Amino acid sequence: MVKWARSVGTFLCRYKFEDGPPAHMSRTCTVRFAVDITKLKESSHEQSVALKIVAKRSHFETELQMRLTKKPGSGVDISPELNRFDEAHTMQLRRYHDEVNELGESIMCFVMPKGERSLDDIIRAERVAGHDIRLIQHFAEGIAKALLHLHSGTSTETLRKLRLSNESRIVHGDLKPRNIVRVGSTYKLIDFDASVQMGCLVGTDKVSTGYCPPELARVLFLPNESESELLEQLSNLTQDLPNITSSAGLQFYKETIKATREKIQRVQTGNGEHPRAHPTYDVWSFGVTMYHMLTGIKLFNCDDDNLKSESEQDELVRWQGLKNDHLKHVLNRAPGVSSGDIRSAKDLLCWCLQPDDRPQSFSEIISHPFSSHSEECKWAPRERNRINVLFSDPLVWLEEDGGHDEGYERQVKQGQIMVSGSVDAASSASSVALLEPADENLCP
Repeated sequence: MVKWARSVGTFLCRYKFEDGPPAHMSRTCTVRFAVDITKLKESSHEQSVALKIVAKRSHFETELQMRLTKKPGSGVDISPELNRFDEAHTMQLRRYHDEVNELGESIMCFVMPKGERSLDDIIRAERVAGHDIRLIQHFAEGIAKALLHLHSGTSTETLRKLRLSNESRIVHGDLKPRNIVRVGSTYKLIDFDASVQMGCLVGTDKVSTGYCPPELARVLFLPNESESELLEQLSNLTQDLPNITSSAGLQFYKETIKATREKIQRVQTGNGEHPRAHPTYDVWSFGVTMYHMLTGIKLFNCDDDNLKSESEQDELVRWQGLKNDHLKHVLNRAPGVSSGDIRSAKDLLCWCLQPDDRPQSFSEIISHPFSSHSEECKWAPRERNRINVLFSDPLVWLEEDGGHDEGYERQVKQGQIMVSGSVDAASSASSVALLEPADENLCP
């Protein structure tokens, strides 16, 4: 009776929602913070949870497959070793629910520890983006390591033998500020319902177009018509134009001719070949996120993480790299930044946001001067201490910085831009292994 009384007014007879609106709501899922009433005798950490209530069965199954090595069953506590990826880099699943309510409706829900804030909330509410380079560097290094963790397949101790198996190597596929959560002094990844096993075709069912790379944009936004068909349409429109007498008809024809010419340009940009999951997919999304962090403004005009207009879509399809108009905003409001800070930040952005020749592995990004705090942009002990006290879980820093004794000058030429920076050219054998396509039978 006591158990029943406590469960009244709860979700799934177990979770009591916190007051207020959902933490996030979209067409694909709703996120609510709640208290697990079955854990009231345990620590507040165990009681406080985040519930991701999923709308679509395929998204639910994808996230389960990507996160877990084995499904223990609905409502069953998940032991740590069943989570495919380490707690240091991802928010772990505590349990999942796949049930039917009294109305016969399916309820698909993931239960995770409650984080502090998403990066999206941090950008909106805290004076970090475009201002605090040391916190931005800390974020860049942490998320780069988390993504390398997903790409390389390193997992918990009991799964070390799977380190280089294709089954345990995935591309996140939906990296953006909403899907990065701060916990203490670290940033962790969430939302794996768009993730893809390395080497498989990237899905188009769930895409945040404001963060997807140009190669996928060409699949999503290029016209279905062939170039010859469009050229024929343009020829017919041009021939008919002199015969149009009304002003309304003339305006319509001119607009149609302009749109057809733009379609032809977009078709000529690329063949729209469907991309396969590769680390460079997440590298692009990381670059878009870093641009927001380093400037305080979004690279593209978005509505709920999706490109807002056809002109934005066209810009992404025909993307040729960052221009001076983009780079002039980098750290232009940040106090006390050095020329080395700005140069390495611009170099990292240009590298990650190239249309084709992006870093092949996050190990390259981690060794970049901006992420690794090279001699050129070295942190003073006082700055390190300031980072320590900002979080409840202090960071541990080594006084020795690895530095970059050996480097080379890399020039990024895009349009009228030339950015030079010192980059560690070393790459490990493990990063080479990431380029191999999957040979497992898990691709759709």
